[in-house]
Amino acid sequence: MTELETLQRAKMYLDKLANGIDPLTDRPAGENDRIHQARISRCLFYVSDIR
Repeated sequence: MTELETLQRAKMYLDKLANGIDPLTDRPAGENDRIHQARISRCLFYVSDIR
């Protein structure tokens, strides 16, 4: 896997996590999962948008 492919996969994981999706199973995270906290989601979206 090239570095670009690794970065693309990492971005995909961040995007899924930010949207409350487990990137390994593609299932929604549990209701009590910390990933649903707004501050965490916003942080993940922010990092994902860095170029």
